[in-house]
Amino acid sequence: MSELIDESEKFLHDLPDNLLIKIVQDLESEIINLETENQIFENFLSKNEPALLTGMTQILELANKMQQTQTHPSQLLLNGDRRETTDSIRGTSSRHTDSMMRFATTTTSTGDKGPRVNLSQRTDLALKELENIQTSLTVFLKQSHRTKCNLKAKLEELNIQQSEVEDARNIFQQTVVVEGVDPLTQRIPAEKFIRYMEEWLRSAELTIEKMRLKTCTLKAMYSKLSHQLIQKEELGETIDAVDFEQLRIQNNHLAKTIEEKNAHLLDLKKMNGMSNLVLSTNKKYLQKQMAKMKSMKQSINTKKERIINLDSEYKEVETQVAKEKEKYQKIQHLTQHYTVPDTMDYIKTNIKLLDLRKQMKMWERRNYVQQFVLNTCIHQMKNLTGSKEVRPWWFEKRTKSNCGEE
Repeated sequence: MSELIDESEKFLHDLPDNLLIKIVQDLESEIINLETENQIFENFLSKNEPALLTGMTQILELANKMQQTQTHPSQLLLNGDRRETTDSIRGTSSRHTDSMMRFATTTTSTGDKGPRVNLSQRTDLALKELENIQTSLTVFLKQSHRTKCNLKAKLEELNIQQSEVEDARNIFQQTVVVEGVDPLTQRIPAEKFIRYMEEWLRSAELTIEKMRLKTCTLKAMYSKLSHQLIQKEELGETIDAVDFEQLRIQNNHLAKTIEEKNAHLLDLKKMNGMSNLVLSTNKKYLQKQMAKMKSMKQSINTKKERIINLDSEYKEVETQVAKEKEKYQKIQHLTQHYTVPDTMDYIKTNIKLLDLRKQMKMWERRNYVQQFVLNTCIHQMKNLTGSKEVRPWWFEKRTKSNCGEE
């Protein structure tokens, strides 16, 4: 045994460094593969036949102790075939076949005569384990997404609470601490503090009521959407290929109906355009008729006003005609009963008329002179008194003075 160990050590010392590194890397990869295989076997047995795992840990510990006491780490190369080591060094065999051969040699060396696991069973176990890992990964992703959403909501809630607390503190600082200080006592009155707290509590109750209503609406929406989601899941479970074919036929039928409706809509749009043209022309004609009607109403109103004025003028003319008739009757009566006066009487009346006209002219001249004198006197009085208006007491004094002179 010692000679074999010495030969293996000499063989290893004779190998170059790159081959040694490759051997170590191959061994590490084989160890990782074996660990994964053992983990897959253990998971499969724990799920399907956990009774077989009882006492497995004690058996493994005992095997490790026996291996440590009986063999040396350098014998790992000698327990297998020398050809397998040289093939692994040369890189002719793959890692998976090496692991299988080494698993077979280890099982034969330990004396295990139980049933062996072939490649197809290993692939089935690996696929099942992969499916389990994928399901656990999806569950973990869902849970992590849920926890992330919850933490995000909590962070948003904390940020909102922080901003609200800062705003409340700033408002309290401004309204109570700064503006609420009494300038005489330099203290904050209790009334202002109590009033501020009552208003703040009232506003908080209003916001709580609003949030309660909002949460009620959100809960109703959530329940509605959850029912819809359950219905969709149930429908998805009961849907078959026939349902899809039926849906395709229905979609085709609906597409045909949509095309018909679109064609009908185009016809209606054309009819609407023609009706809009007719409506616009009728509107223009109606506007013209309305303008004519307004002008006719205005002319009717003016004619009514003229009729009223003519009625009033007619009454006035009737009164004037009655007066003129009376005058005419009087004149007619005078002409019928008129007697011509004497010529001497006519001459005397003409002489009196001429005298009266001369006297009238003379009095008019006197009046003009007196008016001129009066205006000059008033102007002088204004200059003397400095007033711009004519005072009645000027004439009283003057009349007294004139009476005294007389």
